[in-house]
Amino acid sequence: LAQLHQLRGRVGRGRVQGIALLLTEPGKELAEATRSRLSALVALDRLGSGLAISQRDLDLRGAGDLFGEEQAGHVKLIGVGLYHRLLERASSIARGGP
Repeated sequence: LAQLHQLRGRVGRGRVQGIALLLTEPGKELAEATRSRLSALVALDRLGSGLAISQRDLDLRGAGDLFGEEQAGHVKLIGVGLYHRLLERASSIARGGP
C-alpha cells in the first residue's frame, strides 16, 4: 500500500498534472486483502494523506515482531543480540537518555 502511494506520488511532478492508473488483470479475482488495500488507496487520494495511508497499511499488515528472531533484513546480517542492543540504545536516546 505504501509503495503504491509512493509510486502514485512520483507521477505528474512537473507543470502538467499527471494521472496514475493502477490496473489489475482482466477477469482475475482479487483477494480480500488486495481489495482492502486498493480501496484505502482510492479513499486516501488527497495531498498529504501519506500518514493516513501508512497507518492503514500498518492496520492491514500488522506491526510484526520487533524483538523476534523472525525479523527480516539487517537482523540476519548483524545477529539478534546486536540488533537488540542497538534497539535498546535507540530507544534510550529517543526517551532523552544517554
